[in-house]
Order: sequence, then C-alpha cells, then structure tokens
Amino acid sequence: MAVPYYGDYPEDHPKVLIPFNTFSSDDPSASVTVTDLADADIKVYKDGGDTEIATDGASISINFDTTTGNHLVTIDTSAHEDYATGSEYAVRLNGITVDAATLNVWIGAFSIERAGGVLALLKAGTQVQSDVQAVLETNQLDHLVGVDTGVAVDGDLEEFCVAGSVMAHLMATGKDVTTFKCSTDSLQSTRDAIAAAADVSYNPDGSSTVNTGDETNAYTDAAAIGGNSWQIGDANGDAGARHSATSDYTIDVIAEFNMGVSRIGTELRVVGYFAKATGNNVVEIYAYNYVTTSWDKLSIGTVDTEMRDDTGNQEYDFSLHSAYTDQATTPGEVKIGFVGTDSGNVAGTDVLYLDYIAV
Repeated sequence: MAVPYYGDYPEDHPKVLIPFNTFSSDDPSASVTVTDLADADIKVYKDGGDTEIATDGASISINFDTTTGNHLVTIDTSAHEDYATGSEYAVRLNGITVDAATLNVWIGAFSIERAGGVLALLKAGTQVQSDVQAVLETNQLDHLVGVDTGVAVDGDLEEFCVAGSVMAHLMATGKDVTTFKCSTDSLQSTRDAIAAAADVSYNPDGSSTVNTGDETNAYTDAAAIGGNSWQIGDANGDAGARHSATSDYTIDVIAEFNMGVSRIGTELRVVGYFAKATGNNVVEIYAYNYVTTSWDKLSIGTVDTEMRDDTGNQEYDFSLHSAYTDQATTPGEVKIGFVGTDSGNVAGTDVLYLDYIAV
C-alpha cells in the first residue's frame, strides 16, 4: 500500500496534519480503536535517513472527534532544526496495538519547500522571474516600463510596436507608430495642449459691427475689464427680427469672435451695464446658431441674463453649445448680439456699456 504524500509546507509550519484509520482483522473489517499509541510512538525521518528526529513535535488525537478508528497526527515543524527547507520527511507509528495485533506502519510523508517545488521557486523567485522575463522579452513587453528603447524623441517606434497591433491602434490614427511623435502625441503633451486651450479666451475682432446705435470708443475697448468701455447709444434704426422695439430708436450690436480652426466656444462672459432713460427697456443677449442659421436668445427674462438699468458693471455668464460656433464656412467664428427691446424717443438717451466680452 502506497504511503500518502500530504504536501509541501513552508519552513516552521505549525500544523502538518496526517490522518489515518485503524480496522479490525475480520472479513469484512470494521473500524476499531488503537491502543499502546502515545506521542512518543510517532517517528519522523528526514531525507530517507534511519535516525528519527529527536524532538519531532508530533502529537496524536486518537478517535478524532470521538469517532472510533479515525485518528489524527499533528506535527509542528518549528520544534526542531532538522525540519529544514529542501527536505523530505516520512512518518511512521511504532509498536501500536490494533485488534490485539502489534503493528509498525508508515502513515504518511511531507516535504518542506522541496527542491523545484512551487514554494521554493516562489520564495527564491529566480525561476519564475526568469520565465516571466523571457516572455516579456520575447514579446517586447519589457520595453513598456523596464527597458530604455534607445529611440530618440519623436523617433520611429516601429521596432517595438508593430503596425496594426492594439497598441498601435491606440497610439496613432493610421495604426502605424512611425507617425507617432511623443513631443506632440504623448499623454503629457496632449494634456498640456488641452490645458492651454482651455485657458484661452477670445475678445471681439474687427468684424464686430454696430448695426444701430451711436458708437463711442470701439470693440477693442471690450477686451479687458476696467478702463474704457465700448459704448453704444440708441439711435434711429431697426434690429429686425431680434428686435421688439416700438419706437424709432434702438440698439443693435454684433460682437464677432474668431477662435480659429478646431476650436468650439463653450462659455460667454459679458461685463458691462445698460443705462436707460425711461420705460422698461432692457438689452437682450443673443447667439447666432450656425445650424439653424438664426439667432437664439440667451436672455430668459431674469436679472442675470438680460442687461437692465444700472450705473455700474454687472457680470453675465452663459454656456454655449457647439451650434453657436461655425464649423464649416468660417471655422471657429462666434457671433453674439446685443439688442435693445424698447428704447427711448431721443437719440443717445439709452446707452449700452460693454466693458468686457469674451468667448
């Protein structure tokens, strides 16, 4: 009958468990208890030697869990220096009595970090590390974090990232890393470019027009808070479909912005105020919609969205969606309109002060 092997254990393991059973000599046999078995009758031998370990740390539980014929040996391998890494151990019982017969029996074997075993390899790390390193090098994965490719800044990475691979698809629009430039395409450079673009704001340019109104100063005075303002007094005219005035005098101003290709205006900030003469007239703010080719009113009749009578600067902030930026004819162009709703009957008595406008 083969002796069971009960596994490979780390050094100084407190519980190597070896169960065994005892039976009667009858046919059929039945479970019976064992007598004349004490801890001292458990013998442990190292590496096939015939000298038992003097203090073997072994103990016996007879009729384990009060079950006749089931027994459990427990060995504490921290009990003696003979329990060492790289060794094999055999366990036997000496001179026990079962069913009136005296027996000497081998009951099991175990090892401690056996040579070539998983525990020894993991502990030493050499073979596992060697195998993993070989796989990394074969697939050129070591160059991801552990090895300098030696390729210069913006150099060709084709040797280390084959065209059409998943990584190449992630790095380059043409799935070919020969076009990849770390100075412009790396995560850091992309982050910096996004941060730089997010911080850019644009002020009215030379395409800005005063359709109706008497202009004092110019659109360039709306590029910074403080100092001169771009002033527009009401005048005889018409703001067309954007205008609900019932008198002969009104204000109609269009501030234009040119942000350049590949930019979308997302926010509008206006700092200024409207000084009226009489009545309930206000200045409403519009954005030109390049999709519907019409003007959308941003003002919604609230004090924070329409410019009401005041004597000093107020701030007005709006979110802009992509339809408010031209992406076809003049990419990056944005148009913002300022229209008086019901101005006075005397030219110049209502004045719009635009101290700062930015997209």
